Amino acid sequence: MAKIYKRLQAAIKSLPLRRKAPKSIAL
Repeated sequence: MAKIYKRLQAAIKSLPLRRKAPKSIAL
């Protein structure tokens, strides 16, 4: 459960980052 929650939280944080750096999507 903890791993899934952390992964979900990281995905939410990555949303605004993708807008700033589209290159991060390739990674």
